[in-house]
Amino acid sequence: MADGRGITGSRDGTQAGPGRMPHEWAAIAEATARLRQRASRVIGASVHGAMHAIPPDEISLEELQLLGRNGDEARERFPFVERHATRSVWALSPDPADPRGLQAAATEQSRARGLDMMIVLDVAAVQGGPVAGSSEHLDRVLVAPVFLHMILVDQRAVILEGPRLDTQGTSCWLLPEPGVVRAAMALWESTLRHAVPLPEHVIQLSERQRAIANLLLDGHTDAAIARQIGVSVRTVASEVRLLMDATGSSTRYQTAMRLFDR
Repeated sequence: MADGRGITGSRDGTQAGPGRMPHEWAAIAEATARLRQRASRVIGASVHGAMHAIPPDEISLEELQLLGRNGDEARERFPFVERHATRSVWALSPDPADPRGLQAAATEQSRARGLDMMIVLDVAAVQGGPVAGSSEHLDRVLVAPVFLHMILVDQRAVILEGPRLDTQGTSCWLLPEPGVVRAAMALWESTLRHAVPLPEHVIQLSERQRAIANLLLDGHTDAAIARQIGVSVRTVASEVRLLMDATGSSTRYQTAMRLFDR
């Protein structure tokens, strides 16, 4: 549903960034500020009474809920939120594309259920040639100025980051409050007006390559990757070499760093 690094780590919306023109990003930055302001008021009124993340089986799109005190805790609950979606899951991500993030943003299960899955990546995040999901679904991945992580579920609830509640990162909240949803819709529509398809230099991964990239990022050896995805070590080595060549990397570590702009 969201970027693979979770709902945390937004950049300052006052910076234009590479490739942006003022008329393209000013309206989006203003809509972002309005959403943040509205969400901050709603979260601020509830934060002291919701210091513990909601259990997965109690998640509802009808009530304000703390999904996680940090990104890791929130990511564990994203699939449970997605199960409540009946129409659409739309995401904004200011970070470089991550195969894990795109896989979560548009899961095969959700596509099979007929949900409209879409993610918009930030302009600056694609400058170095990020990793996109499988080419079959690239029409659902767009590029525009993006200043915060946001997930809009069924146009009736919004997932946003909130205040820092522990040392692991910022908190993550599910917000069905009508004013927040309206502000989120305004931001989404403003973003789509300036969105364009992924540029040609974006690396397009097959499903197998995406699985390998996930494990490569976590430092697994070729043999470990082969065991986990059920292919030969030679096949993994070949795919890793392709990724290294595509990113112009000389080492596996450098490949992972370049794939995810870390």
